[in-house]
Amino acid sequence: MHLVYLSLMLVDGVTNFDDQYVHVKPIVDCLPVDLSDEERRRAIDVITRNADVFSRHEFDLGCTDLLQYRIDTGDHRPIAEPLRSHARAHLDIIDDAQEKLLKAGVIEPGSGPWSFNVVVGG
Repeated sequence: MHLVYLSLMLVDGVTNFDDQYVHVKPIVDCLPVDLSDEERRRAIDVITRNADVFSRHEFDLGCTDLLQYRIDTGDHRPIAEPLRSHARAHLDIIDDAQEKLLKAGVIEPGSGPWSFNVVVGG
């Protein structure tokens, strides 16, 4: 059996999390209320032991080098959509999201023959 020592405390039925586990608190908070104390402790143990696989923020998507994928476009000519106008109300949202994605390393600047427009969803 592998023992993990955590900085978690159960006080009056509320689990207090050390900063390194604060991102999994919402998951623990959603555990079924009908779990026994032992089941709850074991569930929290599994969640916190694997805390590194849970996102810490909306752009923490993770990555792996275990799998590589290549999109075979054959001999198809590159597709480049012309830029399209967006509602003024969306421009700040698009710029903010782009900046956050760049900082998180999810996207990177590029130049090439393939290009597509941003799609704003809500």
